[in-house]
Amino acid sequence: MSNTESAKQKSVVVHHQLREVKHRPGFSTVSARCSTELDLDPVLNIDLFHMSQPTFAPHPHAGFSAVTYMLPESTGVFTNRDSLGDHSRIGPGALHWTQAGAGVVHEELPATVGEDCWGFQIFVDLAAANKQLPPRVFHADAGQIPEVVGTGSKVRVLVGALDQARSPVAEVGQLATAVDMFDVTLEPGAELELPLADGQRAWVLAISGSGLVGEQPIDGHEIVVLSEAGVGVTLRGHDTTLRALVCAATPLRQPVIWGGPFAMTNEADLKAARARYEAGEMGTLSPAALA
Repeated sequence: MSNTESAKQKSVVVHHQLREVKHRPGFSTVSARCSTELDLDPVLNIDLFHMSQPTFAPHPHAGFSAVTYMLPESTGVFTNRDSLGDHSRIGPGALHWTQAGAGVVHEELPATVGEDCWGFQIFVDLAAANKQLPPRVFHADAGQIPEVVGTGSKVRVLVGALDQARSPVAEVGQLATAVDMFDVTLEPGAELELPLADGQRAWVLAISGSGLVGEQPIDGHEIVVLSEAGVGVTLRGHDTTLRALVCAATPLRQPVIWGGPFAMTNEADLKAARARYEAGEMGTLSPAALA
């Protein structure tokens, strides 16, 4: 993999312990929210979830992208439907990217009630100029996502590129917010250099196991945020196999104003998004019929 030893690597600027919250039977999350203390820009929210019961009725989004990545270890499968007519199966190892833009209504729920769906939902902001783009959906099944395998390491290239491996989502070339996203597995003692670009803000969230990000120890359900300055980062496995999600992107540096499921940069655009939804301009979606 790319050698970043000759250039100064990114440094750890924040190390934060996350906690699991059990919201209701069949639904729990380990979450991180973009804030002054934990600046993830352009990522707004990260939820590492377990879901085995239908949890959310059809609901709208506008102004950002809702990204679902089902971990390969998941035993359950999501069914995704939206007001654009998409009906996708998000199985173990699959990635589903809903670029909501001006607005879309969607629903994601376990295809089989009682089976544990384990994965990530990540909200990625859109630049103010892109918040009114027509909604689009990008999907990659597990077998379409390339893997880069090294000595004691494996990287699934979810979005972006690594060495000669390029995500099919990146091939589309239509993501309004450019992101690099990698699912990393490191055996104890293994080492991996990821060539993240200077100017990108990056974070590493440990799903399970233990390792090092640079010289910073990290364990399951911990997140580290890396400096924008620097090229790349070195990850090392420690006592137990490290499973981690790594994400890097150029910050948007814009206001974020939430109004329920909408994220805009000003109150006028937030009001307009609500009006579009209430007028049915984001489409409609009836709840799925459950067996």
